[in-house]
Amino acid sequence: MKTQSTDTDPVIERMQISGLRRLTPGQRFQMANSLTRNVFALSWDNFRRKHAELDENEACFLWVRLLYGDDMAQRVITYIERHKHQQTG
Repeated sequence: MKTQSTDTDPVIERMQISGLRRLTPGQRFQMANSLTRNVFALSWDNFRRKHAELDENEACFLWVRLLYGDDMAQRVITYIERHKHQQTG
């Protein structure tokens, strides 16, 4: 098997891959899902620190715009505005 990581000893890498192969598909999915959620949360936290001047809605709009584009960001703004009107009466 070709080494996948340049900074991991090949013996250790084989052990890691062997361990991953012993997991059930559900366990591998849980690991991937957890990693994705954690990376997303870390990214959001960093984004909020860099844009502390924005309120929550502004930050949400910019975040969605950067990740998913203008169309999705506009949908978020529409959703937020609709919810705002529903909550106020």
